[in-house]
Amino acid sequence: DYLRRQAVYEKRPISECYEVTGKKPIGTRWLDTDKGDPRKPNFRSRLVVREIKAAKAPEDQLPQSLLFSSTPPLEAMRLLCSLWSSQQVSRNGQRLKLGLWDISRAHFYGTPKRTIYIELPDEDKTPGKEECGLLTKSMYGTQDAPAIWQAHYTGILESAGFKRGRSNASVFYREADGVRVVVHGDDFLALGDRTGLDELDALLRKSYELKRLGTLGDEEGDDKEVHFLNRLIRVGTHHNQPAVFLEPDRRHVDLLIRNLGLEQAKGVDTPDVKKSVDQQMLESRSPILGKELSVKYRSSVMRAAYLSQDRPDISHSVKNLSRKMVNPTEASLGDLKRLGRYLKKYPDFSQVFSRQKMPNKLVVQVDSDHAGCAVTRRSTTGMIALFGGHALKHASNVQSTIALSTGESEYYALVKGGSTALGMQSLLADLGLELPVVVESDSNSAKGTVSRIGLGKARHIQTRYLWLQERVSMGHLKVVHVPGKSNRADAFTKSVPGVQMKKTMERSGYIYLGERSKGQMKLLDSEPKGPGPSSATESQNMRE
Repeated sequence: DYLRRQAVYEKRPISECYEVTGKKPIGTRWLDTDKGDPRKPNFRSRLVVREIKAAKAPEDQLPQSLLFSSTPPLEAMRLLCSLWSSQQVSRNGQRLKLGLWDISRAHFYGTPKRTIYIELPDEDKTPGKEECGLLTKSMYGTQDAPAIWQAHYTGILESAGFKRGRSNASVFYREADGVRVVVHGDDFLALGDRTGLDELDALLRKSYELKRLGTLGDEEGDDKEVHFLNRLIRVGTHHNQPAVFLEPDRRHVDLLIRNLGLEQAKGVDTPDVKKSVDQQMLESRSPILGKELSVKYRSSVMRAAYLSQDRPDISHSVKNLSRKMVNPTEASLGDLKRLGRYLKKYPDFSQVFSRQKMPNKLVVQVDSDHAGCAVTRRSTTGMIALFGGHALKHASNVQSTIALSTGESEYYALVKGGSTALGMQSLLADLGLELPVVVESDSNSAKGTVSRIGLGKARHIQTRYLWLQERVSMGHLKVVHVPGKSNRADAFTKSVPGVQMKKTMERSGYIYLGERSKGQMKLLDSEPKGPGPSSATESQNMRE
């Protein structure tokens, strides 16, 4: 009924499809999913087009210009949470709030830019007629559907005075009232006062069917928690001041522990341990896991990698585990189980955006652990980006180039921090904030290298890393020295004691929760799902 009401396609003879395209119509199928949980199922049934890129001949491939669709980085969401706590009030003197919307059937709103014929679903076929459907609206499953949807909502927002970001096409800012919008697929997250969010709501309702999922704020009548990208965003108090709490999806911790069979295991204080050179060399010869255990290892590590986006305390451990994905060994499985035992002891974790003055710069701290891997002799870069006291991004990465000295590995860390800083400066500009960026390092040697022009005596360094010298000399960013004890990135370069990790997390705005929050309790018995209504009859009823 919805497809007919929205006039998503027009019925045409199949012969027309062959005359126009020379090929048969593209196949379709019903995709059934449960977006709820065991306590409250929420079944969805959607007709999708089966346009598969791999099945196309090279001459039939669509150009990338028709396929690209921007996705905002996670730091955009964190930045809105930080601005709620930092800016606090709008230009009109009203309290800032976070609004969240979900657009229903988003890909059905755009107009196709090419001629597409599809197979009709069985429910809409006319007996005795050979017909297909000519798309008049964009449809799920077509390769260019995301790009068409993005172009559609961009036009709607720009017509209301919003300016699209230059560095990210899914970030918007309206100068008139300071409303900021981040669009992730069909989910809209906006920061503004009540008036601005209500105007945005009215604008979206003119064009789309939607659900307003909540308006988060600290005033009476405001929602106190919302879910966005499977994360819990809630308002509470921290040190007797209003604050925003951002919690990762706790279900992934539960699934990881269950998959590794650690329900009865004892917890540990650190996600990994420092290993000697001899121990690393010995473990490099550890037997490779069998097929079944390898599959379990890879799926568990990828789940941990997803979780590490919101849990910097496990980022170094996950980095090491990810390096063993191709050929996991018995030793790497033991390391994975240690991570699971750490998560068992500290399952509940949250980032806190506490009240602070509006920052006047963006700071990125970097550090490196020279030749920390005894097998490959590669170094590790640790990085954390800070907006005042709020962490917007963190990373623990293996350097692609083998550094010959500590100063060289620290310089490569500065290169990583510099690129991150400039990228985040562009994101800030997209959201109406023009701020300088500072990269901090505890290495005087690396600071000296970046402050000059050219290779100097380090003639083996590839010239592709020297762009940072030019940007520093032009004043696009500043590199300063910071004492080692003040460098929070150190905890992301190597295994550190539990006390040091907890101290670093606390200084960076993260806390270990003593219990599962109420918002997480609502998802207690649920887990990420695959397809599936329980019966063909139930699926058919949903479609009708």
